[in-house]
Amino acid sequence: MTTRRLTLFLVANFVLVNGTLLAALGGRTEDTGLPPIAWFLEGRQGGDSWDSIAMAYLQATTPDRVEKPFYWRSFFNPQLRKGFQYPPTALLVASALEAVTGERWLDALRWITWAMVPITALFVWLLYEALRPRPAPDGRDRWWALLGAVVGTLTFYPVMRAYANGQIQSWLNVLFAIAVWCWATGRRGTAGAVLALSCAVKPQLAVFVLWGLIRRQWRFLATFLAVGTALLGTSVALYGWGPHAEYPGLLRFLAERGEAYFPNQSMNGLLNRWVFEDYAVLWRRRAWIDHFPPFDARVFAGTMVSSLALLAIGLAPPRSPAARAGLIDFCLMGLAATMASPIAWEHHYGIALPIFVAASLTFGQDARARFALAAAYVVVSNCFWVTKALAASRLNVLESYLFFGAIVLLIVLVRGRGPLAVVGAPAPPAPSA
Repeated sequence: MTTRRLTLFLVANFVLVNGTLLAALGGRTEDTGLPPIAWFLEGRQGGDSWDSIAMAYLQATTPDRVEKPFYWRSFFNPQLRKGFQYPPTALLVASALEAVTGERWLDALRWITWAMVPITALFVWLLYEALRPRPAPDGRDRWWALLGAVVGTLTFYPVMRAYANGQIQSWLNVLFAIAVWCWATGRRGTAGAVLALSCAVKPQLAVFVLWGLIRRQWRFLATFLAVGTALLGTSVALYGWGPHAEYPGLLRFLAERGEAYFPNQSMNGLLNRWVFEDYAVLWRRRAWIDHFPPFDARVFAGTMVSSLALLAIGLAPPRSPAARAGLIDFCLMGLAATMASPIAWEHHYGIALPIFVAASLTFGQDARARFALAAAYVVVSNCFWVTKALAASRLNVLESYLFFGAIVLLIVLVRGRGPLAVVGAPAPPAPSA
C-alpha cells in the first residue's frame, strides 16, 4: 500500500467511525475519540498520574511521625480516593525535575506530557522512513508520510487518552516508539536502555530480560541491566529500602483483584465484568472507580492462565533461527507483555501505534494480513464507549473491544514474525550502540 493510500485510510477511519458515532449519539461527543484531541489542542489535561505521584513524592520525602508503611500512606489509606500504584522508582522523575525547576516541577511534568504527543508523531514518522522500501521516495511522498504520522498519532485514541488523562503512560508510549525505532535501525543497546527507563514505571517490562536471554541479545541485556540497576540504586538511596520491599505486596493485591472498570482492556477486566454480580449496580451509582472488585478465584485463575499464555507466546522464539529477535518478534513481546497485565488500561495500548507501523510495512504484500491489520486498527484506534450501554447484560464482554482488537494484532504478529528481509522489506542495518 502506498504512503498516500495509508494516510487516506487513517483519515477515513477517523472520519467515518466518529461521524457514525456522533450520528448515533445525537451529536454528543463524550463517548467518542474527539474530547482528548480537543484537550490537546487547548493544552488541557487531567491529573491521573501526576496527582498520585505528587502525593506519593511528598510521602516519600517527608518523615512520617506515626511510622506508617509507605504504601499504606500512599495507596491503602482508606482516606485516599486514588492511590499511588507505581513502584518507588517512578518517583525519580519528580526528583529530577524538582532539582531542575524547583517548586514548579509539577507544571514541568504537564508541559512535557503535552510535548509527548508530537514526539510520538516524530518517532512514528522516523520508524516509517526507516522501514519503507527502497529506493528512497520523492519529496511529495515524504510529506505524505509526515502527514500520516501526525494524523495517525492525533487520531490514535489510546495515545490521546493517555495525554488527556494526564498519564505517565504518555511518556511510556514515546519510550516504546523510540525502542521500536532503535530496534529497526540496529541500535539494540540503546533499545535496552530505553526499555529499562520504561521498566522504572512498568516493572512487567522486565520480561524483556528473559526475552533477551532466550535470544542471546547481549548488548541489549547489558544496557537494560545497567540502566535498570542504576535507577533502582538511585531510588533506594533517595527513598529508602522500605517502599521497595513493600511494592511486591501491592502488586500481589492488584494481581489478585484487577479492575472491573470497562477501560481495563485485559482478560482480567473481561472476567471481572462477566462474573462480578455488583458490577451493574456500581455502574449505575458511578462508583466503579473507587472500588476494586472482591477477590474471585475464577477471575484470578482465568487471569493467571491467560497471562502465562500470552507471555509464553511472546517469549517463545520463532522456529527459524534467522527470524529470532527480528523487529516483529520484538514488537510481539511488547504487545504480549501489555496484554498479559491484569490491569491494562486503554491508554496502555498506545504502544500499539508503532507496532501497527512495523506490521503494515512488514506484511504489506500479504492481502489477508493487510485486511486483519486494518480491522484491528479500526477497533484499537477508536473509542467505542457506546458499549457501556451493555454493562448490565451478558453482552458486556463487548466492552472489551480493544482487547479483542489487540488479539487480532497479536495473531497477525505471531503468524508472520521474522526478520524484515524474509518478507521483502529492507533488512535492518547491523546492530550498533
